[in-house]
Amino acid sequence: LNEHAFIVLDLELRADKLSFQTRNSRTLYDTQKDQARGVGLGNIQKRLELKYPGTHTFQIEAQPTCFNVTLTLIPT
Repeated sequence: LNEHAFIVLDLELRADKLSFQTRNSRTLYDTQKDQARGVGLGNIQKRLELKYPGTHTFQIEAQPTCFNVTLTLIPT
């Protein structure tokens, strides 16, 4: 249990793009409940490339105390 856990979500919609950013806490003792670590993020990346080829960015940044994920979609 992490008493200092947090999540911050930010969604911005403009005429020329949609941006979504999330930031959530992580602990130094990350534990994985299954052996499929990273499958979800890889799946998201593949689906974005299929659905929005060349019109999106998807960035993941792991820092010691948090994860930052940014998704930008640009309409065609």
